[in-house]
Amino acid sequence: MNKYLKKTKIIATLGPASSSKEVMLDLMKAGVDIFRINFSHADYDLVRKNIEIIRELNSEYGYSVGILGDLQGPKLRVGVVKEGSYLNPGDILTFTNEKMEGDSTKVYMTYQQFPQDVKVGKESLSMTVSWYWRLLKPMK
Repeated sequence: MNKYLKKTKIIATLGPASSSKEVMLDLMKAGVDIFRINFSHADYDLVRKNIEIIRELNSEYGYSVGILGDLQGPKLRVGVVKEGSYLNPGDILTFTNEKMEGDSTKVYMTYQQFPQDVKVGKESLSMTVSWYWRLLKPMK
């Protein structure tokens, strides 16, 4: 089968164990389509070096392996919450940009752009703490 007709792509995340020219070439020969670089934990000198190696290997061996820069989104953090505060599925929790001690009904959100970035009715998932929410009304 022609490699360029396949619909599934192989993405390899580069890290310390896969950042040598030899390993990257082996991965390319094995069929990697895209190298992913995680900027959350990146050493920018290593990122620069990896990009140079990928471009060099593409040119030298006739590959067209892509580079995916995985950029971190905004950090959503809540402030201090009173001990004994709990949420149950279906509870309504209000986020505020007003600094305060939170509880089971209202918490301080450190991310100041949160009210502008989240739209009413929009559902969101936080992978950091495994929670899911839907905005019911705009923050003030």
